[in-house]
Amino acid sequence: MSGDIRELRSITELSFEIRSSRTLNENISLKEEVSHLNEKIKNQSCLISDMDTKLKELNNERSSLLTVIRVLQVENQNFPHYQRQQQMANLHANINHPPQSQQSQHVAPSAHINQTEWNYAYDNTLDQRLIYQTEQQQRHHQNSYNETHQSQQQSYQPKPQQKQQLLPQHIYQRQHLVAHLHDNTHHPPQSQYVGPLVQPQINQEINERNHAYSNTFDHQPRPQWEQAEQQYISNNNDTHQLQKQSHQPHHDQQQPPQQKQDHQLRPYNDTSLPKQHHHHPKKHAGEDLTIILGDSLTRGINTRNIRRSTSKNVIIRTFPVATVKDMVDYIKPSLRLQPAHIIIHVGTNDLKSSEVKTLTENISKLCDEIYNFDPKIDITLSQIITRTDSPGINEKVAQLNNLLKGLCEARKLGIISHENIDERGLDRFGLHLNRSGSGIMARNLINCIQHL
Repeated sequence: MSGDIRELRSITELSFEIRSSRTLNENISLKEEVSHLNEKIKNQSCLISDMDTKLKELNNERSSLLTVIRVLQVENQNFPHYQRQQQMANLHANINHPPQSQQSQHVAPSAHINQTEWNYAYDNTLDQRLIYQTEQQQRHHQNSYNETHQSQQQSYQPKPQQKQQLLPQHIYQRQHLVAHLHDNTHHPPQSQYVGPLVQPQINQEINERNHAYSNTFDHQPRPQWEQAEQQYISNNNDTHQLQKQSHQPHHDQQQPPQQKQDHQLRPYNDTSLPKQHHHHPKKHAGEDLTIILGDSLTRGINTRNIRRSTSKNVIIRTFPVATVKDMVDYIKPSLRLQPAHIIIHVGTNDLKSSEVKTLTENISKLCDEIYNFDPKIDITLSQIITRTDSPGINEKVAQLNNLLKGLCEARKLGIISHENIDERGLDRFGLHLNRSGSGIMARNLINCIQHL
């Protein structure tokens, strides 16, 4: 009996040991699975936060596009196309068929179009253009013309023959109107063409009108507003010539004198007036361009704030969950922009899976890829930021930062230190930066870019 009891005890002890070993193994496997799941949850949370920021940016772009579309709709409603065509037709009718009630009066400029803000004009090339004038300018011209007209009625009285003719409206030069009427004699509009029998009467009427226009322009005293306008044109041409002498290149100095004289006769509001192009030396495509390439830790940095603080052209491109090997492929589109400076912040996602020495070697190979594309690019490496997401990770961070410092000294690269960012600059997961941490990192980047 005692032997059987001993055997039973030994059997129960063995079964208990087997069960305990199984439970221990199961606990270890469950802990490993839980750790893997926690890492996946953190990565997914990072991706979700990145998608949220991208969604906010897209919403902002959408709102800005909607405002632009509304502004364009308002502008199209204020200046519809059919009103412009109708105004041109009315002006043609007023010039070719004047009303009888206005033939014996001096009509002030802009009298036929006082309800709109569009004025019709002819330029030196006989092209018909629409010149925009504000209501304030029209009122100023109307008031000045009325004042001068009342003062000149006593000193000037037109001849009886001239009272029966219509003064031309909104035409800056007489020769343009004569040429326009000459074209109408050879190519009359469809509304005026009544047949070959009446054509000589039309020609005679147009010739009489041309003669009346020439007499009117030769004998009528010019009002004060027109004299002031011509004085402004002459002053504007003088300043234009001075600017042309100071900024004109050598090949423009051999321009024929006839072209220069025609250029001075153009009115100041002529849209065919050539614009002055100041010749500056061409710059390199990526001159003074700085590109910041980083992982998800750079997503909280605002590009506009860095541009305002540094007054330089800066581009920030963030690649979440990117390793050093991934950055070799991500960097190629940025290299096509031919930047002058590149700042790289990478290595955060490689610390857990890679050794420190292999990680520094991969970063050195990344620099080689940049130099193979363009050896003139200045490279600056950003050190790894402290983190508290896993125990013992800060030791690897310190080792990697020391190796990066030695690499930059050996290869004469720039380096950015983030020792002023501590645990208070991290989020609740201990990996990414919060708002204050992103602000400190942005300050460190600004200090580096200002000295580039």
